[in-house]
Amino acid sequence: MERKKSLKGRAALAAALIALAAMAGVLGHCISRYSALLISQQQEQMLRIVRSVGGTVRTYIKTEKELLAWEAGRSYGSGEELAGAMEEFLAMKPQARRNMLLLNANGDVLLNVKSREPGVNYQADRFDFALPGTGEVLAPGAYIPQEGSCLIPVVTPVSVNGYEGPLYLAELVDFADLDRVIDSAALKPDIRGYFVIKDQNGIILSHESREQVGLQAVSGRLEHYPGLDISGMKQLVERQLSGQEGTFVYDSYWFSDDEEPQKARKFSAFSPLAMDDGFWVIALTMDYDDFIGPYNQLLAESMGILAAIFICLGIGAWGLIRTSQRQRELLRQTQYLKELGSAVTELNQTREQAKHSERLQMVGIMTSGLSHEFNNILAPILGYSELLMGDLPQDCLSHSDAAEIYDAALRAKELVAQISSLSQKSADQAQYRLFDFEEELRKWIKSVILIKPEKITLNTRIHTEGAWVYGNPTQLYEVLLNLCVNAFYEMPAEGSLTLTATVAEAQELPEGLSPLSLGGRFVLVRVQDTGGGISPEIIDNIFTPFFTTKRHGEGTGLGLAITQKILDEHQGDICVESRLGEGSSFYYCIPFRNAGEEEEPVRAREEEPQQGRGEGAGRLLVVDDDESTLRMIRRVLGKNGFKADYYADPREALAALESGLAEYDVLISDYQMDEMNGVELATQARFLNKNLKILILSGLIKSEIVDACQRGRIDGYLLKPAHGDQLLKFIKNGCI
Repeated sequence: MERKKSLKGRAALAAALIALAAMAGVLGHCISRYSALLISQQQEQMLRIVRSVGGTVRTYIKTEKELLAWEAGRSYGSGEELAGAMEEFLAMKPQARRNMLLLNANGDVLLNVKSREPGVNYQADRFDFALPGTGEVLAPGAYIPQEGSCLIPVVTPVSVNGYEGPLYLAELVDFADLDRVIDSAALKPDIRGYFVIKDQNGIILSHESREQVGLQAVSGRLEHYPGLDISGMKQLVERQLSGQEGTFVYDSYWFSDDEEPQKARKFSAFSPLAMDDGFWVIALTMDYDDFIGPYNQLLAESMGILAAIFICLGIGAWGLIRTSQRQRELLRQTQYLKELGSAVTELNQTREQAKHSERLQMVGIMTSGLSHEFNNILAPILGYSELLMGDLPQDCLSHSDAAEIYDAALRAKELVAQISSLSQKSADQAQYRLFDFEEELRKWIKSVILIKPEKITLNTRIHTEGAWVYGNPTQLYEVLLNLCVNAFYEMPAEGSLTLTATVAEAQELPEGLSPLSLGGRFVLVRVQDTGGGISPEIIDNIFTPFFTTKRHGEGTGLGLAITQKILDEHQGDICVESRLGEGSSFYYCIPFRNAGEEEEPVRAREEEPQQGRGEGAGRLLVVDDDESTLRMIRRVLGKNGFKADYYADPREALAALESGLAEYDVLISDYQMDEMNGVELATQARFLNKNLKILILSGLIKSEIVDACQRGRIDGYLLKPAHGDQLLKFIKNGCI
């Protein structure tokens, strides 16, 4: 008998081990696939950054070539006149560290004008590179090594009276200037690293450590740091110099100007940058631990969970075997298993909490995406209804219908803004304004009538003529709607709901109201129902978040809490009077304002549209990957007489800017686009045209947009969907 029990115990243990091994295999496979996805996404992100920086560098060098060619295209009467022009040219770039040279056909330096900022300057008396032919500009693929830096020569023919033979104007651009350009294309906040630039021979042209500049990446470092093992770096350089683009993990060192090289494992993303006579290699290098950090964290958490499962199953199996062999230990083993079960339960609760947090994060991400899509839908609704109101007479019924559509879209826009602010854990971004309370209240009552049960009678007594309120109409509509919906719930069969609105002095307010604004007059609203009333035991808790008397699934307990929060933000208050069997009365108040007290109450549908400058206005460039939004903007701008080019692909818009076929004054771009976002587009566009006025449209005002505006990389931003008059006002300021 004992032998049979022993065999059963061993069989159970073997089955448990087999099941555990299968679970471990499945979990390991999932971890492997997910980690591969993480690494692939990180690699692609770094390659995008490297390509973007490469584009910025190419644009910068092209601009320098064009500026020098323009400067050399003038005719100079003497060497003194040329020297003065060269000094003025350098003065236009106060942060530049560079030289301007006048050369003869032999490469002799006839004039050498240096920038005022101290830095690396060209001291030689002769220019060592081949000079270009007539009308050509030497490509800056060449460079001049200097101590701690490199100089990029750009050369073009020039005409100066008093000098014989062919003459050339040369600009030697310090790589320190190029470093500033690279720094302006800031790294993503979650990427930590530095950029390295090499030429096609492996010479380091730009590096975080100035001591590395001018060294050959492999042989030069071995001469400078004898004894270092740089075999991994050698493999990386061989790939880079073959003209490939990609990523590579290797063992290397951290090089510093002040300390000895420290051994480290690195990750590098690199891409070739084509030059006129070859190519450069631009690489982004970072610590491998920073790159692989998310994967290591995932692996550690997964191994911890797997270890916990192993421990729990192993202890459980061992406990079963011990129970079958030794009955006298039953009580102690039972108690032990109870404690083990408690630990497993706590572990499961922790895992559920983690899953819940992940779901909340996913809801925030989904909310952000949905807000973007809703804004794209609302943009044409607002734009076309505004165009319809401008085309129709105000006494026309269709004009009134279009105005209703416009007002509904405005409320939807503010609701989307509130949802977006919740997903960002930030303050409410909706704008307060001064409005006619009675006019808005009558609109709200129309909405309440639509949801009123058939057997409930609605009575209204409104005496608030001339009362203006400063606040958010959409939020105050939510206050009234919450109170009415709760009243309908308390009268399931039939009943009566009475809405009363009056103007009252502070001393005339009901005893339970204590608004933040203590003086003056108030708009006082009463919502009275004939329901069953509220018991004294719970009436003090009805404004507490998540407190509800409704059945499970019928309410969240947030309605009255949100209502109180909204009224607090409007410097008002709310209270309730109720008796069982006699119904309930909710009172709330909002400070009274006079028309024009803080600002004129202007409704968007009554505004005269901003008149464009028509044929005399500047040319516009509009970029948005949503076709309906693009069509709406085309209608608004076309109606106001503006000339504009429209692109759904930001790369095509950049190509149009770079071609120079059209002289653009204003760029209007969406922020969230697939190929590149609006700030990245604005950065490259500003390099192509420094006088371009740039406006970003976005469903969410992100920190990157605000930072770009503060740094002067864009001139303004608007929350989508933008009004037609807002666009016209910006364009008018940009074109005049």
